[in-house]
Amino acid sequence: MVNDMTDFRQIKPEDRTRLSGPGLRTFRNIADSWGLGEAERIAALGHPSRSTYHSWMKKAVEGEKISLPADTLLRIAAVLGIYQRLSILFHDEVIHDGSFEPVTEADVELRIINRCSGER
Repeated sequence: MVNDMTDFRQIKPEDRTRLSGPGLRTFRNIADSWGLGEAERIAALGHPSRSTYHSWMKKAVEGEKISLPADTLLRIAAVLGIYQRLSILFHDEVIHDGSFEPVTEADVELRIINRCSGER
């Protein structure tokens, strides 16, 4: 069966504008709860310049219109999906108690394996 997924590059400009502000604000909240630093946040968003990153965040926080590139929105969607799945897997305890600070995919996987095997 063929999966009929919408090509993320074909997202309409008005949809990108509608989703960009809320997406960035949610990304910021997740990054805060994970304790990610500026460099890690910029990397997660696809390495925009530091000034671009701060401009995006300022606009998002102030409720100004912003339209992120489609690939950046896809990256934010991936972070939201990871956050959701981790909160289901660990019943919110890891997400909110500060003991989980994912930095790389390998780090996330190692911490999940260690957590499931009872190690800390």
